[in-house]
Amino acid sequence: MEQGKVKVITVRIAPDDAHRAEIVARVDEISVNEVFRRALVQYFEHKRTDADFVARAKAMVARDAEIVGGLR
Repeated sequence: MEQGKVKVITVRIAPDDAHRAEIVARVDEISVNEVFRRALVQYFEHKRTDADFVARAKAMVARDAEIVGGLR
């Protein structure tokens, strides 16, 4: 994470999931915030290696480029 640059977001989760995150944080001696950051990194890595997701992302970017091109 770039020093001093963060985006604050609100995430609503089930109470049981919040409790699980708190337990993991306590056991690993990290913040709950860090638990979620690490989970996101793992999720993004999973998506990066998911061929179907990558193909859909490329198709979406191509469609967006066509739309932007039509605005010129």
